[in-house]
Amino acid sequence: MIYRTTVAFIFTLFLTQVARALPQACSDHTSPASKSVQHHLPNGGTPYTLASVQAPTVVTCDPKFDIPNGFVSTVACANPLEPEYPFFKDIPSFPFIGGAYDAEAGSDNCGACWKLTNADNEGYYIHLTAIDRAAVGFNIGVSGCNALRGDGIVTKVNAEKVPASFCGFT
Repeated sequence: MIYRTTVAFIFTLFLTQVARALPQACSDHTSPASKSVQHHLPNGGTPYTLASVQAPTVVTCDPKFDIPNGFVSTVACANPLEPEYPFFKDIPSFPFIGGAYDAEAGSDNCGACWKLTNADNEGYYIHLTAIDRAAVGFNIGVSGCNALRGDGIVTKVNAEKVPASFCGFT
């Protein structure tokens, strides 16, 4: 009896956490609000202006982006990327690849480099190459989620587009 009560209690705690996360994730069917921010590269480099997401946005984890021999032909951004990068492992930022809310087939946002920072612990961030479409926010590999985690479970990130060189492109 004690075992069942304990399991039921733990399960209830788990569902409570899921329920807290769902309303935000499910109610946002549009892209996150964004703004333009001007940045300066180190050592007096040329300033650049790119979009950033104002409020923390949802991030989900998908192990398909961790497969080195995954085919780029299977993602939304295959057209501009596949000729030079036929496999996921060929993309310079691998394993930090995944889907972004603004990446669609034929879009200029395919191959964009994003700096994703843990919204609860800014010491943890990655540079992600957008190769696929995410329904909301970002959908990244488990490796990316682990790198963003810090001490807990990451469900929200602050996102900022950065120059492609931050993702290893020349």
